[in-house]
Amino acid sequence: MSILRHLYYRGYLKSCNYSCYYCPLAKRRPSQSNLARDKAALEKLAAWIENTPLTQPISLLIVPYGEALIHSYYWQTLAQLSKAKQIAKISVQTNLSWDTELFIQQLTEADADWHKLALWATFHPTMTTINDFVTKANQLANYLTLSAGIVGTRENLPYLAPLKNTLDERIYLWVNKMDGRNNLLIDAEKAAFSAIDPLYHLEEKHITADISQCLGGNSSFFVEGDGTLYACNRSKIPLGNLYESFPAQTIDHCHGRCDCFLAYVNRKDLPELCALGAYPPLRLSSQCKSYFVDIDGTITDSSGHLRPAVIAKIAELAVDHAIYLATALPFAIAMQKCAPLRAYLSGGVFAYGADIYDFKENFHQTTTFVYDDTWQAKKVYHYPEGVYKAILMQKPKSLSREVRLIAEHGVLSLVAANATKAAGIEQICQLHRWRWEDIVAVGNGAEDVEMLAKAALSIAPPTAVAEAKTVARLIAFIEDI
Repeated sequence: MSILRHLYYRGYLKSCNYSCYYCPLAKRRPSQSNLARDKAALEKLAAWIENTPLTQPISLLIVPYGEALIHSYYWQTLAQLSKAKQIAKISVQTNLSWDTELFIQQLTEADADWHKLALWATFHPTMTTINDFVTKANQLANYLTLSAGIVGTRENLPYLAPLKNTLDERIYLWVNKMDGRNNLLIDAEKAAFSAIDPLYHLEEKHITADISQCLGGNSSFFVEGDGTLYACNRSKIPLGNLYESFPAQTIDHCHGRCDCFLAYVNRKDLPELCALGAYPPLRLSSQCKSYFVDIDGTITDSSGHLRPAVIAKIAELAVDHAIYLATALPFAIAMQKCAPLRAYLSGGVFAYGADIYDFKENFHQTTTFVYDDTWQAKKVYHYPEGVYKAILMQKPKSLSREVRLIAEHGVLSLVAANATKAAGIEQICQLHRWRWEDIVAVGNGAEDVEMLAKAALSIAPPTAVAEAKTVARLIAFIEDI
């Protein structure tokens, strides 16, 4: 099962108002014909997004060759797409050289959805001052989500602390490695970059391409102005055209290395990317509010006991997040098995979603069904209001539409037809006004696939069933994130 989650887009723009010494686009002026072509291509992309029925809203990152936001048609498209139901989040790479006050005014007048807007801002010390850059970034942080960063050169080391100390704490500060130009850094300089950006080590890693561990060409695509699709910006293998056949072919191999952020952020085998939250390609600090975690096979060992490292990780996560269980187990059994975690839990979705608890909201909801004695149950779980789960000895000859039979780990379970983990999570999300982008789902089985697919950030352990690993954003044990 493949679900489109993200698009990168690069149009025809090849010009910039900055003149950084290392950039081939320095002070290159665009022609009117080039701007017209770029504008038409951007409008075509926006129309495709608005008129295409997608499985779920996607994130979009515009990665121009040059500076896009000095051109008003990009402002207009940002406002337009922020209101599209097919868009979850939209961001643009920019140098912040434009009038941010006018930007805020015009997008507010256009009724833009600020919650969906983001920016990827780069500080260029030879082109602007820290004060000007930070003032604009901090102003924008009151309206949209953004990250800010700098190129990792020796000359830029003195700017790290001033940026870190003056940027709004909501703004993630990153460092990009510069390849070539004899930019050979010593260990102390790399350590200085890592102290600012904990993910900087991935810039130095230059991971060997492995399509089996990549979302590129599967749920993430790089799109050029004419609609040509690639797995990522580093891939040279065309996969069809966005406007003709999406995609015409799938990718089964990839040469070279994942040697820049736009490439390696597609990897599923880098648990560190969890720090970037629901939309890792946008390079934003995680805003996730809660975790929903399966028990058996996800946080337990082969003997069915909690892994010691899991307890420490849950304790760490609980400092800033609400932690919920999402399990097939009935409440009492789950709480007994997870007794070391009890102090960190805010509730859970139990019995495959038939029994829901939120401790902080003093909420309890059970979905019952009419149990038939001919079904020959080993165990029936019930409250005074009725049966919510049954373990059967064998598959019944017939079942009503009001129930569903689940075969998992050699056990036959019966719950109400509308009881699922995903539906239970939605109930808790409604209590807190959370969206699926606000949660992290962690699970390993077939019954976890729906919640893993719906959550913008989802994690499946390497031991999970194939379908769970296919839809999960990351493949990792929870203690490794």
